[in-house]
Amino acid sequence: MLAVVVKLEFPEAGIQNITDKYLNELKTKHIEAVWSDFKIAVAETFGFFDNCLHIKGTRLIPYRYLYLTVTAYFYRNDKPDYSFLTKYFWYYSFHNAELLTNTTHLWQHIDFVNQQKANTTYSFNQFDIDKNSIRKSFYSHRGRLSRAILSLYANHKPQDWAKPHKDVLSDVYYLLTDKPNLHHIFPVNFIKQSGIASQIECDSLMNIAYLSQITNLKISDKNPLHYLKEYDEPGLVGSVTLSSYTYAHS
Repeated sequence: MLAVVVKLEFPEAGIQNITDKYLNELKTKHIEAVWSDFKIAVAETFGFFDNCLHIKGTRLIPYRYLYLTVTAYFYRNDKPDYSFLTKYFWYYSFHNAELLTNTTHLWQHIDFVNQQKANTTYSFNQFDIDKNSIRKSFYSHRGRLSRAILSLYANHKPQDWAKPHKDVLSDVYYLLTDKPNLHHIFPVNFIKQSGIASQIECDSLMNIAYLSQITNLKISDKNPLHYLKEYDEPGLVGSVTLSSYTYAHS
């Protein structure tokens, strides 16, 4: 993140990339020159992920380079457009093609976000998304699409179905485990015993919701058409929005 800012501020400094070769060439004078504004940009970056997208911790960010591109956008930016940045995040997180996997992509993205920052003409290309790829996405703390889907669930601030006023995710949630507490809406054993395994991929993220461990254990292997009635109250509607129950049921 620091190397990106130095490259933007001092093109003549010779920091052409973020590889070890160039990171070792960072000079004290350049770091000191950008430091005060860089600190603000870093704070704004983490604040954006935390407060705007409601993504707690680093494990769900689909591309690690997003930290660098978003920092570049916030660097010396007095009027950030959060609607643009939100669209940028979801567009590249869910796009069918992998569009931010290397440093060539990285610098293209930085040029793109800086066009918006400079109020010059910019536009997103056609957004391609594949329904079947999403349906076949399984949990992986390293998979880009997997993390994008779980980020989308986290973005809607899931709450405990048994206590709709209680947030499931906490500030330290993703620091505790590589595999967060995920609930199968159609439980694995229920799918096997009911003979619908051919219709539902039990571990698909379309069959997954965030839920507290206590409520998850209480539900056990029950049919969702039955156990959801136990939590059927006005507060439940917001809790299960985008949870994938509709997708799995259909």
